[in-house]
Amino acid sequence: MQVIAFFYYIILALAKLKFITFVSKKGVMEIEEFTEEDIREASHLAYSVWGVNYIADDQGEEFGLLMCEYIIRYGWYGASYAFKITDKGKMTGCILAGNIKQDNGYNKWIDGLMPTFNDKEREAALAIDFQQERVSMLF
Repeated sequence: MQVIAFFYYIILALAKLKFITFVSKKGVMEIEEFTEEDIREASHLAYSVWGVNYIADDQGEEFGLLMCEYIIRYGWYGASYAFKITDKGKMTGCILAGNIKQDNGYNKWIDGLMPTFNDKEREAALAIDFQQERVSMLF
């Protein structure tokens, strides 16, 4: 856990430069600020982990993407603590953090969508256990 925290603080300090370019085996990548406009793209990255279960429950891909977006919005507290890794302009990963006392508006966002959900979708959205999701993100 200390290694993760150390790595995060190095990225945080370096990212104040606005972006970082680094070279990996896959080529040149950059670390940039993650903004609210990046949330939907991050949802597509998270879909294979968090969203595919909703297709198995006959709720569809779009609902699965919305649930991924909900989980990402839960962890996003603004650009000060959020970064994305891009390769040729395409996001390949992100790290989100923040001050727990900040309001990130994730509940207001999902409340606005609730009237469009059917009963099964509403039940699935309300059943997300963010404590469990937080633990799964650490490992």
